[in-house]
Amino acid sequence: MKYTNIVCLDDLIRQEYSKAKEFFYNILREPIKQATDIDIHSSPRFDNYQNNMKDTFLIDKFLAFFDKKWNYYYHKIPIEAEEYLADNIPSNTLIISYEMPIWLEKFCEKNKIDFIDIRISPIKFARDLYICIKTNNKKLTHRFLKYKVLDEEIKLEASLLKAFGRYKSQTPIASNSIIFVGQTSDDASLVNEQGDFITIEDLNTDEIFRDKNVYYIGHPYAKEHSKLEFKNLKKYCSKIEILDDANIYNLMSSHSELEFVSISSGVIQEAPYFDKQCRFLHKPICPIDDNNGYIQIHFKNIIEPIFWYKILKPKKDKPKLKKLPDLQPNMLRTLHNAWWGYARFVSDFKYIDKEAFWLSGGNKLQNEINALQEALKRIDTVCPK
Repeated sequence: MKYTNIVCLDDLIRQEYSKAKEFFYNILREPIKQATDIDIHSSPRFDNYQNNMKDTFLIDKFLAFFDKKWNYYYHKIPIEAEEYLADNIPSNTLIISYEMPIWLEKFCEKNKIDFIDIRISPIKFARDLYICIKTNNKKLTHRFLKYKVLDEEIKLEASLLKAFGRYKSQTPIASNSIIFVGQTSDDASLVNEQGDFITIEDLNTDEIFRDKNVYYIGHPYAKEHSKLEFKNLKKYCSKIEILDDANIYNLMSSHSELEFVSISSGVIQEAPYFDKQCRFLHKPICPIDDNNGYIQIHFKNIIEPIFWYKILKPKKDKPKLKKLPDLQPNMLRTLHNAWWGYARFVSDFKYIDKEAFWLSGGNKLQNEINALQEALKRIDTVCPK
């Protein structure tokens, strides 16, 4: 192994989601340590956590180079900030990043520093979440490819969900309709090279929506932005309505021929596995086709010491323990508490959960509510308002 140091580094300019980033560094720390004897420690964004930058690196000094919001620097940072960062990264360093920003990828290329970018895959319907990995080192890429999740596996996972989805009652959507999937207003995939967030009005959509039935699904955490996005989208559609209570996996599982469209929401990359079309008006931040560098692997791999031993090839004996025993289903979903639309899709229509509710007192509770309602009706009859 040519690396004598591993640094955890991500978008230090953006303060949101810092706990999610640290979560993954915490996940990786022990398996990498057992594989290489290197403690990756934490991101330098946390003053009270140890990191593997040079002792001269100060997060406040780095952030002083920036006087605007993070999105204005997502593609490029000031040269002074680059130089300061380069001066404070030890030689023979590998950078591990969670959701690496474009400026950091460019920085690594410019300074000939190897990196591994780790993300949660946009494919979120399998038995557990997949991990996406990208690196600028060709040897590492070749090693990661040995662990790549096959398309055939993902199609089988989709077939199980599709079978379950078609067993449930379907949202009535006409064939040849478009499902437009909205995003949050500050989604990093919407940032253009000028640092502005792309909106529907910035794109040429005239031919896409003309004479089509269009249904809009807003992001569940972007209520106000969704209203504005729908208003802007409506200008380009002759027939459009909001799907307030639709689950995207119900729609993908349906018999109807549907096209899923978005500016850059990665979720629509799931559609082809359900035999549905997808179209990006811009581009996803984590493309999973074979031409863009991201490799999907199982979560269980990244917590295996033997995995990192085979990827990084340290000059030491193999780790004593290769991996943990078999993991429970949804291990990463549970640890990260990240379920998205999957939770509702698999929870709806579960008779065992409904039976458990009734047997644990739900039936008695329902009877008491019914009796209370009848009593209130009698009171209204005797003492009308």
